[in-house]
Amino acid sequence: MKGRKPFQAAAREAYEEAGLRGAVGDDKAVFFDATATASALFGNSLGANMFMLGYAWQFGAVPLSRASLLRAIVGQQPVRSG
Repeated sequence: MKGRKPFQAAAREAYEEAGLRGAVGDDKAVFFDATATASALFGNSLGANMFMLGYAWQFGAVPLSRASLLRAIVGQQPVRSG
């Protein structure tokens, strides 16, 4: 069945989510499908990690300034030749 997870995968995901909620608290645990979100926004899933970083930063979970994050991101761009 397309679009549905097998029962074992869904059960494992629910178990892991409950464990994370217990570890960090319901108010700090946020779950979403970053791969699907990045794919919908950018046409592929390559931006999923960057999307998650930005989400976590806006949520206050990354103790870095905006300037620090931008410096790190810009510093990792490939240099174009020619």
